Amino acid sequence: MQKPSFLQDLIWILKSVPNKRSTKGFLQKYAPVRFDNVSSKLIENKLSYGLQKRVAIAKIADVDSLNDETLFGIGRSIYGLTRLGIHSIIVPTGPDLGITAKFRLPEKEQSQWTMLSSLYSQQKRVMRVSDILSKAGVLTKPVYSSICQLGPDGAYLENTDSVYRSLTSDCTPIIPSSVFMQNLKEISIDGDEIIYGLAKCLHKPQDGCAVDRLIILDKVGGMPCAQRPQGSSHVLINLSQEYEGLRKSLPKHHMKNLFLAQRCLKVLSKEASAIVTTPAEAMLTNSSMDRNPLIHNVLTERSIFSCSLPRDRSPVTKTTLLRRGVAVYTYMGVDCITDESISWERVWMLINDSFSRTLDMEAYLQRLKDSLAAIIIAGDYAGIAVVTYEKAQKGKEKIPYLDKLAVSKSAQGSAAISDVLFNAMVELYPKELIWRSRLDNPVNKWYFERSVGSLKSPKTPWRLFWTGDTQVKSLDHVGDYLSIIDRIQPTWLND
Repeated sequence: MQKPSFLQDLIWILKSVPNKRSTKGFLQKYAPVRFDNVSSKLIENKLSYGLQKRVAIAKIADVDSLNDETLFGIGRSIYGLTRLGIHSIIVPTGPDLGITAKFRLPEKEQSQWTMLSSLYSQQKRVMRVSDILSKAGVLTKPVYSSICQLGPDGAYLENTDSVYRSLTSDCTPIIPSSVFMQNLKEISIDGDEIIYGLAKCLHKPQDGCAVDRLIILDKVGGMPCAQRPQGSSHVLINLSQEYEGLRKSLPKHHMKNLFLAQRCLKVLSKEASAIVTTPAEAMLTNSSMDRNPLIHNVLTERSIFSCSLPRDRSPVTKTTLLRRGVAVYTYMGVDCITDESISWERVWMLINDSFSRTLDMEAYLQRLKDSLAAIIIAGDYAGIAVVTYEKAQKGKEKIPYLDKLAVSKSAQGSAAISDVLFNAMVELYPKELIWRSRLDNPVNKWYFERSVGSLKSPKTPWRLFWTGDTQVKSLDHVGDYLSIIDRIQPTWLND
């Protein structure tokens, strides 16, 4: 199969990216840099003359159970990733060996014949995957014996040059799940240990190689989410916030994949991501790229759809995107205004940066001192949500009102900070939450998608949005909601 030209690749990318914003972001981030701007260290490096190699490590779990058609479809996706500048390393594995926190030696009574038979099976897997992916257009490089050694902390890659040379030549190494012990005996181990060792040893951005993706193809698919209909998976997992809770609730096999993703993302850059999906979902069988989760993630740096969409209106998915993400801190009530638990100066700077306006902080705090319900902070003041309790003109009940949702410009985009904050608010106020937005606000499309209802105010230049459980899907409370959004006065300077 003849390799496409750069112009063909560019046309293919432009046809594949789902919208203009994603196209612009992809080209700004990954278009080739000017040669005279490349550092001398990178020019001397063996990797692609100054352009950093972006690497994905892909695990194909229980590959023996997959038919040739499925592997061919996966190969088409791997070939597509190569056209997008992602160089893949593939580790095909056999039947699941169980969760491995650290490498464990095989049982002493295991026979020599059993060990040799296991290594032979590894070689057959490598050969089969290499042959089928080659037919799909991938320039494969099968590796029939281990490239990893066994150390006290598990598998590691001492000599990275051979892998780097393969990547430089646009080859896709197919690597077996085995290691050499100190006595030079080769043994089979759990493939997760090989993947973690590769991620740890190959990720060297300073030398021109960045492992920025982990791909796990497993028949069980993404991590199940009980709150989503029809057995759908979690769309996005913010590990810094959700790992401990999921660790206690996921089934064993899903926990194994979660643990692998968490280990690898810890040793990669904060922008790296892991994607867990089924082999069937990962197949590329037509010219439409935007619904293939692997291609879509590379083009947009996002999940296949937003994790903050109402769950009863979200598509069913078997794909989960995982990021190291950010911690989320929630402060309830008005005490946080004076107890120094929050830096209000940083809140002020964040809001000003997000809205490109200047907030009258003194007037704003004066408003909050009698109404603040909760303040949610994502990461190191990367984003913030401020919720107040408001009373309708004729009612006594306090209604949660989203007063400010702000994300710093540097954190806007693929980090999904807005989604994380919105989900945290909905979990905090599942029954009822309202907010408003100016009629000409370009963010309104995002608000429409996450609300269960909206209405233009007949008196003010605001649009009302609301969400919550079934009780707010009727129009009984709209009059109360409108009285609140019409009454609240902005606290911007020079508004």
